[in-house]
Amino acid sequence: MQKHLLTFSFILFSLAGYSQWTKFYLSNDLKLLNKQNDTIAAPFTGGMLNPQVGMMDLNNDQIKDLVIFDKNGAKITTYLNRGTAGQSDFIHAPRFEAAFPKLFSWMYLADYNCDGKEDIFTSVLGGVKVYKNTSSNGNLSFELISDYMVDVDNIGLYCFFDDYPAFEDIDKDGDLDFLAFDVFGTNVWLYRNERVELGLPCDTLVFKWVDGCWGAFAEAESSRNLALGQACPWYKFYKNEEGPKTPRFCVKKQIFFYI
Repeated sequence: MQKHLLTFSFILFSLAGYSQWTKFYLSNDLKLLNKQNDTIAAPFTGGMLNPQVGMMDLNNDQIKDLVIFDKNGAKITTYLNRGTAGQSDFIHAPRFEAAFPKLFSWMYLADYNCDGKEDIFTSVLGGVKVYKNTSSNGNLSFELISDYMVDVDNIGLYCFFDDYPAFEDIDKDGDLDFLAFDVFGTNVWLYRNERVELGLPCDTLVFKWVDGCWGAFAEAESSRNLALGQACPWYKFYKNEEGPKTPRFCVKKQIFFYI
């Protein structure tokens, strides 16, 4: 028994001494080849099942880097852009990933407060949560602005967690509006950002529901058939003849939707 204890103690002592002068560091220079001798790009980043892609300057070098949110597992993966304005060259940079808040279901990166830094919009129980990008001096950081966004009527901005919304300047007035499918997953709702109309500071989000059938189209929940028309609630019904992966739409009939 004493012999085994001495052997075990010797091993621990040897490992402790070895760790004092052995250092490990991240290297992206190691190349892995496939069976065709082609270099595998980013072989150690792991697979992605349902990725959502956004662009953001991670290291304050005025070049947009790559941020990927995998809905399956809610995992953030970051890549630095080592390229130029006309040619991107991304390299895995995991040191930035811990700076991101915990996200759920979807991620949308957009600058809402006019500071040139992409902020984060994400899902929360049928609504929208917002984080402001507070990064400075090359240090990436975010601040929770709203854990549940509401409109001017104090009603939550609706977005089903399994959908993917859009924050874009729809009316070209200089602020971000909000688009998302309705509660039935059929029509798209438009929430207009009233910041400019009300003369409020840039660091403001004030949404008003203004359109329950934006774009004058509808999508069938199960088949992804489309209904297109000049104005709601009249549509022409287009049947998806091929399926969700390779859609091909053919006119079937004109139908009426009650909204």
